Amino acid sequence: MSFIETRLGAKVPQPAQVKKQSFWTGMSMTFVLLIAGVISLFVVGLGNTGLFDVDEAIFAQASVEMMDSGDYVTPTYNGEPRYHKPPLIYWLQAFSMSIFGIGALGARLPSAICGIVTVFMFYNVVSQLSRSNRYALIGASVLGFNLSFLMVARAAIADMVLNMFMLALTLMLVGNVLTYRRHAFPLIIAGFVMGLGLLAKGPIAAVVPGVIVLMVVLLRPQVGYNFRCADPFVIVPAAFLGLIPWAVHLTKEKGFDFLREFIMVHNIGRYTETMGNHSGHWHYYLVVLLIGFFPWVLFLPSAVTGRLSTFWKDLRGDSPRDALPVIGFLWMVFVLVLFSFSATKLPHYVLFALPGAALLVADRLDKLAEKPLLGVNWLWMWPYMMAFALLFLLLPYLPEFALRRGDLYMAVEPWLAAHGWTVPAITDAQVLVVLRQKIDWGVAPAMIGAIMLIGFSMSMIMMTRGMRQGAMVMAVTMWMSLMLTVMGVVPTVYAYMQEPLARIAQEIKQVYNPDTDKVVFYSLHQPSVRFISGVPFVPKDSAASAVDVKAKRLMVVLEEEKLDSLNAQLGMGSKRECFGGYCLVKIGF
Repeated sequence: MSFIETRLGAKVPQPAQVKKQSFWTGMSMTFVLLIAGVISLFVVGLGNTGLFDVDEAIFAQASVEMMDSGDYVTPTYNGEPRYHKPPLIYWLQAFSMSIFGIGALGARLPSAICGIVTVFMFYNVVSQLSRSNRYALIGASVLGFNLSFLMVARAAIADMVLNMFMLALTLMLVGNVLTYRRHAFPLIIAGFVMGLGLLAKGPIAAVVPGVIVLMVVLLRPQVGYNFRCADPFVIVPAAFLGLIPWAVHLTKEKGFDFLREFIMVHNIGRYTETMGNHSGHWHYYLVVLLIGFFPWVLFLPSAVTGRLSTFWKDLRGDSPRDALPVIGFLWMVFVLVLFSFSATKLPHYVLFALPGAALLVADRLDKLAEKPLLGVNWLWMWPYMMAFALLFLLLPYLPEFALRRGDLYMAVEPWLAAHGWTVPAITDAQVLVVLRQKIDWGVAPAMIGAIMLIGFSMSMIMMTRGMRQGAMVMAVTMWMSLMLTVMGVVPTVYAYMQEPLARIAQEIKQVYNPDTDKVVFYSLHQPSVRFISGVPFVPKDSAASAVDVKAKRLMVVLEEEKLDSLNAQLGMGSKRECFGGYCLVKIGF
């Protein structure tokens, strides 16, 4: 490490001489294909299916109400204040829908764009820091081509917007520390980025990057100088400068209710208490990682063990290329531990660990030529990959299997019985009605299974021979599988879960008369009906209160299993339409 001497004689590290190059000069055709693949994966068919309940539909509806009311300060849902999230996601969705129309495409496009920018930014920054386009390319492929990242990038929720700003903030400050840069202007920009993250989802936008950067500052040499490279006394004021106009206007117009409920209930309360039945065991996110980060998760053990012996040397050394995988490990572990202790657990929270995991996995795959994948890994990695392929091949048969009928069940039931196993009976009436729907899965599941079978086998063979191209074969396999998933599997899932509600919403939209009608949701929380119909509703928790709503004509939306309790409160003259486990009851028509 070289040093420079100040006027007082103190020695500080000399800023690393990182040779800057034009991004376009270092861009390869492989990267062009990567970005084309990411854009197509995140954007193609984005509006082919409607919004899913609950989160997508409620975010989109709140954005529509913001457009209708002209109040861009306080979000509302069904006319009531919505204190769950700050306004940035609603601003972005409202802007998008003002251009592309009110619908799934406009609501989801901000997340898709942020997902594309995240992958692009990851590649650009990592390639500049590591001086290795290949390492950055593999890492960007790992980050973009997995189920967890894809689902959030195509969802009308705030998390991908938040993830983009958190990644930008983390990489900016880690880059400052690794290259010993401490100029004020980049720190002001970092503060502005933090402020946007806070507007996207609140304090978590500062907590995750802050702790990761703090670990890097404390664990590398020259702690004092490192601190000035990520100076919070510059960053935090800059962040709050961006928040002040909105916060002041909000408290002036609405008081402190929004800030109080947002901080105490939807941040601290969400962490300390379970909200919305979203609980889970301590290993919840390990399971989510095994599924959502497939197949890259299989390389994490060898990636970690490959860096253990040189952990401190790499973290504290002069080479950003060697430090990045170790920082990725700290990044991934911190996020998983942080959310594992949260009482409220949601699968998409694992998203914030994926950039760190990508840095770590890419390091292992980049070293395949020097350290090929051991043949013994076939004993556990290949069966795990084939299990995913088999899952997709059998996907069309699983609804009937869950109902304990059909060809698949009849084929395996004797074998299960011989080993003392049984398929548990489903007792939830709502689930039974949904599974009994006759919906064609098409050829997509079979194609995905075949692609995985061939592609993963080829990539494993190449990796055991020390060929880095095996990683690209695996990435292409994942791209093809994920593209078929969003184009073929997701629409079928929508048909099972959401199409019945969409039909009810369309019926409400056609017959609703604002002068005579009211819509009641009886023990139902399905915002997609509100979004598609465009009709406000009255929430009720009992059948008696549902039919007691005063209106000339009443429409009650409910689950089919609750129909008997409603019928007991009704006289003659009601009409019922039921689809896929949900019913629309018309009274007075």
